[in-house]
Amino acid sequence: MSQSRQPSRHSAQATASHQNRATKALDPAETTRILPVCLLDCEPGVRRIAAQHAPLTDDAVKWLTELAGDPIEEPGVRDVAAARLATR
Repeated sequence: MSQSRQPSRHSAQATASHQNRATKALDPAETTRILPVCLLDCEPGVRRIAAQHAPLTDDAVKWLTELAGDPIEEPGVRDVAAARLATR
């Protein structure tokens, strides 16, 4: 009898990150449209990719500002968000 195995948090994050990259490569227009909302995703890898690539809409700038200043956000996400804001 085999037990079903739940994916680890790391494997779930890696999967989300790979799916996000694949979507970006396959459908850039759709990805550009949804990337700002990905700044609100529950997975830090998805938020990091969104912070790197989301178009700087008013909402995206607001959410990037929140990510950059959030003391409990993952440091890599905070750093990318702050760097992205510095480029505008």
